[in-house]
Amino acid sequence: MAEKGGKRSRFGWAFKCKSTGVWRVRITLPNGKKRQYTAGPTRELADQLLSRLEVEMARAEVLGEEVGIVERIRFDDYLPRFFARAETKFTPLTVGVYRSASSILSKQIGRFYLDALTARDARQLQDRLYPSGSRGPRKHATVNRILGVLSTIMREAIHDGHARKNPVKELSLGREHTREFNILGFDARDEFLRKVDPRMRDAADFTLETGLRIGELLRLDAERDVDWSDGPYGSILVREQVKNKRARRVPMTARAAAALRRMMEERTRAGRDRLLPWKTHRENFYKIWSESVDRAGLRGKMRWHDLRHNYAATVAAAGAGLPEIARLLGTTIETAARYADHTRENYRVRVVQRLEDLRKQEGAS
Repeated sequence: MAEKGGKRSRFGWAFKCKSTGVWRVRITLPNGKKRQYTAGPTRELADQLLSRLEVEMARAEVLGEEVGIVERIRFDDYLPRFFARAETKFTPLTVGVYRSASSILSKQIGRFYLDALTARDARQLQDRLYPSGSRGPRKHATVNRILGVLSTIMREAIHDGHARKNPVKELSLGREHTREFNILGFDARDEFLRKVDPRMRDAADFTLETGLRIGELLRLDAERDVDWSDGPYGSILVREQVKNKRARRVPMTARAAAALRRMMEERTRAGRDRLLPWKTHRENFYKIWSESVDRAGLRGKMRWHDLRHNYAATVAAAGAGLPEIARLLGTTIETAARYADHTRENYRVRVVQRLEDLRKQEGAS
């Protein structure tokens, strides 16, 4: 049972539910359909919501636009919908990161309505994500990653009609420390690979030669995604990238093609459907990698993702420009520039040699 009361309007009215004591708002859309929204425990909140809805509907009527009324939902209540879609859109690695970050966000803003989140709320959240306790304060990269997850959730909520603005866009993110890592020359690369566990040695070699992300490597379908006739050694079609969802084609070197063939042969011997024995990174993948890095004496100095950085630095040393590196990596030119900046130590010798070569070419002409 509901008790009508208070403010009636051109588009709808506010009323109080007798059984719960909660005020609600009911509106009639131009197509005749009715929608109902929960306003809160007071009539004042109901009047405010109704006024806001009236403004939206009047604006849409005057401009001839489609009515875009926000359906209110709390952060915690929206998460199941978000992850139901995320399971189909993102890799298991990405979904795992989102779940970890959302559990932290839930403690801070779990009862907030998504459409009510403002830039001020986002800044306060950012401040609260830097606690200093027994485990120490979080780093900028960690906080930025959590806020990035919130931004993704808000984009999906806007698409679903639960919010209008993404408050994270108005934040100034903390400046992350640029991590240095080892750039392996070809000789050092061979020595390092000899110490890598045989179960992932070919995968590491293949990543050093192609720069694929870990998610792209785990999803690689050798029969569907490899074109052996493209170029001297074939190429890989990365159909759906982990981050920007754009396809790209990566040429293989002779070494990459050889590593891929060995992985395909091993897959056949083991009777697997997948190219690699791991479906996600959580299946002892990083444990094996950590043991390999320890054997190589590079503990804390060589993550798996650094193999991708090595590829970028090697391609840059070979003379590729930033647009080419960005396309090969499937990233922005800004990110490609950051990767390519980690060039090998012999860059001074190579620069002098190129200058001398240019001088000879101009003198010959």
